[in-house]
Amino acid sequence: MNKVCLVSVYMGNEFPDIIKAWAKSCEANPDFNFLLVSNINQKDIKFPSNVKLLNITFADLRNRIQKLFEFPISLNKPYKICDFRPVFGQIFKDELINYEWWGYTDIDVIYGDMNKFITPNMLNDFERIGMYGHLSMYKNNDKMNNLYKEKGSIFNYKRVFSKPYSYIFDESDGMNMICEKNRIKWFKNLRLADADRYSKRITEYFDNMHCPEVYLWNDGHIFHEYIQNNILKEREYCYLHVSSKKISVSDKINISDSFIINSQNLVYLNNKLDSKSLLKYTEFQSSEQDEKDRKELRKNWLKNKMQLPIKGKIHQLMVYYALFIERIKIKLKK
Repeated sequence: MNKVCLVSVYMGNEFPDIIKAWAKSCEANPDFNFLLVSNINQKDIKFPSNVKLLNITFADLRNRIQKLFEFPISLNKPYKICDFRPVFGQIFKDELINYEWWGYTDIDVIYGDMNKFITPNMLNDFERIGMYGHLSMYKNNDKMNNLYKEKGSIFNYKRVFSKPYSYIFDESDGMNMICEKNRIKWFKNLRLADADRYSKRITEYFDNMHCPEVYLWNDGHIFHEYIQNNILKEREYCYLHVSSKKISVSDKINISDSFIINSQNLVYLNNKLDSKSLLKYTEFQSSEQDEKDRKELRKNWLKNKMQLPIKGKIHQLMVYYALFIERIKIKLKK
């Protein structure tokens, strides 16, 4: 398989618990390498041999990025790094020199069997794989490393990099549009599960299922187990993005080969999951409760956005308009 390195940048005081599950799932994918860029050096977290830790301060990382541009960049908060992800091929050029592919990913991701969904043929035939910030991959060449400069986005990269706002430039409002405009050989439909941030439980963003369900990591695979018409069904994914869920992970994960991912914690399993145990561990209560939770979370989101200044509100409208159009297109294709 062609060599792949996925880069994740995380700045803060300490890593969230979910990184233990991230590291566990990285270890189960030895054909993929990972570069974790952070100011944190938590020695109590055990990273596998295919995860390299690059310790760097936020200020030093900002200076490294600034050297690539003649205009002043705006990078005052770690979250803004997301907009600079399409430049990772240049920012971490020295660290990625021996890889044929590079990509960006998040640490709130639990990977399944990546070889099953990202095949050697795909790596040979395409220039980009994936379409979201939680995992997108690019051929490591001059064309793809400079692709962010090309036309296609509603926001020019100079504007994105010089303003403090979040533009979702690494996906819907940037690179996705640029790839479409420039006819990049792009594999979009990577089989993934993206947890709905407007749900209090773990349920997939696009499916919006109202039934007993759980997400299970078992021996290097991610499964969606659910009950429909009293029948236990199963789907396998490349990875699960747990999104904004704050999940507690114990050290038991180091010796466990199977666990259910709930919104609060992991449930470690010793036996095979069946309908009875699924009903025991599912967070699903009812369709009515799902809708009640969704309305509450969306209301809180809107309340926070309404506190923005006028320019911030106008910016958010532009960004989320583009995001809305893209999500509609995805749903229409399903």
